[in-house]
Amino acid sequence: AVYDLPVGRGRVVGSGMAPALNALLGGWTFSGIATLQSGTPLIISRPSIHNGHSARLDNPTIDRWFDATVFSPAAPFTFGNVGRTWHDVRTDSIRNVDFTLSKYVDIGGRLRLQVRADAFNAFNTPRFGPPNGTVTSPAFGTVTTQANGPREIQLGIKLYF
Repeated sequence: AVYDLPVGRGRVVGSGMAPALNALLGGWTFSGIATLQSGTPLIISRPSIHNGHSARLDNPTIDRWFDATVFSPAAPFTFGNVGRTWHDVRTDSIRNVDFTLSKYVDIGGRLRLQVRADAFNAFNTPRFGPPNGTVTSPAFGTVTTQANGPREIQLGIKLYF
């Protein structure tokens, strides 16, 4: 989404603004992008199911992303009795929002300056990495990584000529 803020000369708010004040406060554009995506199916190496129940939990935590008691290691020299991907147990979803606030300033002739501030992962929402999917691991079913970075803000100035 892109929205020209209604502040500055010739706009709804501050249409008669002094040139110096307009250079500071007028003509800003706000834009943003949101990414919402479900997680991918979980991959579990060489599983066997011994009780026939779903491993999905209604409220997973990083210490218990799914019900690990549903699985057992495959018998030696076999691949297990089920497939390795699980449609009802998924990795963490993506919930990310990025924002930009920018403005162009004419500085004479063919010169134009762009001033901008970008915020990536603006709400600082963590996205957890996939849980350990090795049935024989002591960490089986736990999440030990983060799949995204923290909020990042950058400021920039660009000269067009």
